[in-house]
Amino acid sequence: MNGFAWVQVRGRLVPEQLAWAAAAVVAEQPLLRVSIHAKPDGTDPRFEPATGPVMPIRIVHADADDEQAAERELDTREMREPVDTTTAPMARLVDVVRGAGTDAETHDLILTMSHTIVDATARVGMLAQLLRYAAEWDPNSDEPRRVVSREPVPPIGYALPRGVRGLGRAIATVFTEHMASLRAHTKPMAPERHVPPADKRTRLLLRKLSGDQLDALLSTCRRRGVTVHAALSTATARAVGREIGITNGKVTIRTPVQARAELSPPLTKSDVGNYMCVTQTYVNVDPNADFWAVARQFNKDLRKRLRLRAHLSSIALMRKFAPKSLATSTRFVDGIDDRAAGAVLVSNLGRVDFPDRVGDWELSAVQFFSTMSVTGQMAICAVTSNGVLHLNTCYVEGQSSAERAARVTDDTLAILMAAVGRG
Repeated sequence: MNGFAWVQVRGRLVPEQLAWAAAAVVAEQPLLRVSIHAKPDGTDPRFEPATGPVMPIRIVHADADDEQAAERELDTREMREPVDTTTAPMARLVDVVRGAGTDAETHDLILTMSHTIVDATARVGMLAQLLRYAAEWDPNSDEPRRVVSREPVPPIGYALPRGVRGLGRAIATVFTEHMASLRAHTKPMAPERHVPPADKRTRLLLRKLSGDQLDALLSTCRRRGVTVHAALSTATARAVGREIGITNGKVTIRTPVQARAELSPPLTKSDVGNYMCVTQTYVNVDPNADFWAVARQFNKDLRKRLRLRAHLSSIALMRKFAPKSLATSTRFVDGIDDRAAGAVLVSNLGRVDFPDRVGDWELSAVQFFSTMSVTGQMAICAVTSNGVLHLNTCYVEGQSSAERAARVTDDTLAILMAAVGRG
């Protein structure tokens, strides 16, 4: 899986600045100075340090009025080509330049990283840090920026709190969750056709809420006592119900959750790594039910599952039962694919502290998303910054048609804003 963070920079930005800033980020982050290697038979995969890694930077020049240039680069290159995990850093940067040398010069910066090493929180933070470093660049100095490298933090599987690590406890928690899913009698959004894991390709739809729409959503959620994530997930569930033609019952919504604070020792958002886990809730799709009551129930169910730590228990089980090599993983991966092919995920990063200005540059709201794995066919990725809520849908081409993805996405927004309008 590739993960992305994307921002538009308005102002003059030269390649030397980006290269200098990228070098500073690589020098700061230990996970950007390792690659993944294994024994000849594929077993014992491990991180190995690299000497002098350099982040690749690709510069694309587009016409000043070509507003789809960055989206096109994502669709035709960045979402198609996996990051090479055998070479450090497991990351690359694209700069889509429009109006170079004019007062309207813009740079769409797309940071692409392997999901093996970082989650969305880390990617967004790293992109902001790269811009801060770029603003410090001195064209008259050949000296690199002095950066004190951070100490690496433990991978999530080795930082689980006591009480979650035990195999018996993890199995019991996962079994409890499995029984809850059976009792819910959820209806899946079956794939429109089967796509083998090796042939999966992710496509992207871009949507957003304006400042006025976002303000209305936030004030209504506060008044109704629900989170934005609960409202968005309830709207998504109803959109999925409409798509599969049901007006009662439940659908499963999968939710990535931040686990940094739950680990041992606790970590902060500035700790770079992949610390997102996934849990699931079962959401009523009855269009006649009170929207906000369903959203409050979503919040209640999600909090209960987080208390049970089912999302952490699955990580504990993964360490025990995951395949030992790529060559032996076919049955394991196909099993996940068969069970999760119809899954829909709502990933809401929430409000992120992303700067609206760095130096002389004006920055757009940041966006994030990732390519899809075998754990689902569609993901709605939401993030709020700089007064805008970006809502981007990733879907597996073929499992979902472009028309289905657009219907679910647009229905989600329509249902959400209709509920906001009713207050």
